[in-house]
Amino acid sequence: FIIQDFYFGLGGLLDVFRKDAQQWLWNNHYKKQIANGVAGWWTDLGEPEKHPSAMMHNLKDEGVKRLLKADEVHNIYGHYWNKVLFENYAKDYPNTRLFHLNRSGFAGSQRYSIFPWSGDVSRNWSGFRAQLQIMLSMSMSGIPYTHADAGGFAGGDADKELYVRWLQFASFTPIFRPHGTALYEVDPNAFSFPSEPALIDTPYRSIAKSVIDLRYAMLPYNYTLAYRQTKYGEPLVRPLYYQFTNDTTAVKVEDEFMWGNEMLVAPVLQKNATERKIYLPAGKWFDLNNNDFVNGNQTINYKLSLSVIPYFIKEGSFVPNQKNYSTTSSNDSLMMYYIPSAHSSKYQLYDDDGKSKNAIASGNYCLTTFSSSGVNNKKLFVNISDEGKYRVADSRKIYFVIPVESMPKEINIDGKKIAITDVSLREDNLKTNAAYFIDRLGLLMINAEYFYKPMEIKIDFK
Repeated sequence: FIIQDFYFGLGGLLDVFRKDAQQWLWNNHYKKQIANGVAGWWTDLGEPEKHPSAMMHNLKDEGVKRLLKADEVHNIYGHYWNKVLFENYAKDYPNTRLFHLNRSGFAGSQRYSIFPWSGDVSRNWSGFRAQLQIMLSMSMSGIPYTHADAGGFAGGDADKELYVRWLQFASFTPIFRPHGTALYEVDPNAFSFPSEPALIDTPYRSIAKSVIDLRYAMLPYNYTLAYRQTKYGEPLVRPLYYQFTNDTTAVKVEDEFMWGNEMLVAPVLQKNATERKIYLPAGKWFDLNNNDFVNGNQTINYKLSLSVIPYFIKEGSFVPNQKNYSTTSSNDSLMMYYIPSAHSSKYQLYDDDGKSKNAIASGNYCLTTFSSSGVNNKKLFVNISDEGKYRVADSRKIYFVIPVESMPKEINIDGKKIAITDVSLREDNLKTNAAYFIDRLGLLMINAEYFYKPMEIKIDFK
């Protein structure tokens, strides 16, 4: 069907419900581009945005005996597009993971490995504020990878504070994808704003870079969230009430969210904000920005600067960070935050080769379990074990970072006492199977080498 008034002239719509049209699209377009090296797909306008009522669709392959008007099938057009791409990938490339950035679908489209975004968002503060509600609603409806154009799509003005705040928010969402509309000489009448952080003015550029560094550092944590979503159906982003079901205050909180089970995020959603109110559910929470514990079950006033997005780690949590995230290096070094608690806790870190579609089914993964006894009688035990046959290397250096009140008296790794040194944090000074107390930060760092066999770390504060 030829559309006469598409944005760039004439446009054509396929009858995506017909199997012959589906195969023509797959064989003559997708497979040819895959042969050219294309590894990811962006199916825009898939509602479809221009879907004239005069267009008739033939659903004979679905058992429908009459032609259907566009209005009758409009809402499932994008759903079938998702289906076509997923099923043909699964048939012709059975061990390749599909990355499909899409703008439309229907109930159940998540089964087709979709990564949907919220559409053409206005580049202003109200457009920004709407994204948290959209993301949480979609996430709780079973569509886990919903996200937004970080920075907005079009309109607005060159509000670089908005851009930074949007990137900070996006760094704790399923897909981190800065966006913009840089038309410049193509359309000099349109307002242009680049998407790339490298093109933003200073000092905003350095803040944006720190956000990107944080996103990369959280890769092991985020990858494990994706594993748990696949395995257990857990949402990556979730409202507070999902986690704290008996908290009557948490039900009413709409401007915060949990990023996984361990982290609470309170994005800055107002322009020129110098502080914001944050509700923390019961328990203790560690503020990574200030290296400080905050008691929960209260609302606090949090002081802000442009470079800060408030986020907190729940007591008892293990949160992995990747120490070295260049594409040419091995992932054999891991920084693991542990936030002390009097209660026992457990965390499972997921690894695989990052490529194989059937890693879980084939056992080609590693699930490393970190368990804590909790701090009792001034003693803490941390145990490590694993399952699965995948290994990032023959051994893995694990840098445990633990907020503490004072230097411990003794630390043992598998029954062997290790040295504890009071140092400034410098990478070239750090030796394996040793501990370092950074007094100015109130942090204890224990460097252990894990050889994929059970390990126990005992910390004695007496």
